Amino acid sequence: MIETVQRFGSAARLVGVLTEASGPRSAGAEGRPTVILLNSGLIHRVGPNRLYVQMAREVARAGFDCLRFDFSGIGDSSVRTDSLPFVESGVAETSEAMDHLAAGRGASRFILAGLCSGGYFAFRAGCRDERVVGLALLNVRGHLGSEDKEEQDELEARAMRVHYRRVALSSSYRWKNVGKVLRGEFDVKGALRSLLPGSAPEERGDGRTD
Repeated sequence: MIETVQRFGSAARLVGVLTEASGPRSAGAEGRPTVILLNSGLIHRVGPNRLYVQMAREVARAGFDCLRFDFSGIGDSSVRTDSLPFVESGVAETSEAMDHLAAGRGASRFILAGLCSGGYFAFRAGCRDERVVGLALLNVRGHLGSEDKEEQDELEARAMRVHYRRVALSSSYRWKNVGKVLRGEFDVKGALRSLLPGSAPEERGDGRTD
């Protein structure tokens, strides 16, 4: 496994680690997309419980270059000196990472991946940059940045209904949750609301639920 420290962005303030694809040719040379892992919250580029380290190395074994880097002000990356909000700087720095890999590795297509807020930034960057050909969004909040509080509340309520119907009340979890009820740790009212008529999540045209 070949891993190298990368510095890029304005004033080379962003720091990351590139895990190169296994085999005689790089992922960029083969025309394969390069994978970029984006910070989860304030956790630096190793990811929660070193998840990103393991992911990067598995991705490399599968024949893809993989970069995991720190947004400005996180881990080894320096803080920004402008007033750009974090919501915007994260997207901009993701584009800078793609620019760096395009110049140094010949990469032209990218798969962005991230857990929680990392998934949010991956989604935002993917909507703006046509070089992004794939997204892996892990545990991303349903509204993906919606500023409408009423819409947020509704989406979160629908997510809870799905949870109760598919998980909390399923046969595999039912007896486990009996103990939670006795300890007062189970939201009985929420579970009951999920069973009321009209509380099911809306069906999409392809038969799946939103």
